[in-house]
Amino acid sequence: MDALAEKLRQQRLQEAADLEHARAAFGEAGKNLEELAPRTEAEFAEFGELIYAKYFRGVERNANFRAGIKALVRGAAAALSVPDLKDLESSVIAVRNQKLKDEKEAAAKGKKSSAAKGKPTLKGDFDLEGDGSLTTALDQDDYDFM
Repeated sequence: MDALAEKLRQQRLQEAADLEHARAAFGEAGKNLEELAPRTEAEFAEFGELIYAKYFRGVERNANFRAGIKALVRGAAAALSVPDLKDLESSVIAVRNQKLKDEKEAAAKGKKSSAAKGKPTLKGDFDLEGDGSLTTALDQDDYDFM
């Protein structure tokens, strides 16, 4: 009975450690969004990441996701000054430019790989003569340059 109890205890400890590692990996390492009162820039950055993790992660592929992000940004941007809005705009443009660059690289890789997958062909004027020998247009040219 002691061996079974010890095995169950070890299993519970392992599960608790795995849960803590998962929370740490997803940015939820024991932090409660409702109890967080950000004051510094780093705390606000963490606050934004927690909001994303809690409310938006996992629904990015939803057709209405863009509408939710637009509403969130509009609501938050209403309190910002014009220079702060320009800074926010430049951050969004930087993300857009990186996405465009990644898409172009993926498209270029896709074109190269599809061209390489094509069936190999021989280009030239090959002609089978009646005797079964293979000749080209150059072989048939009787012109002697000397």
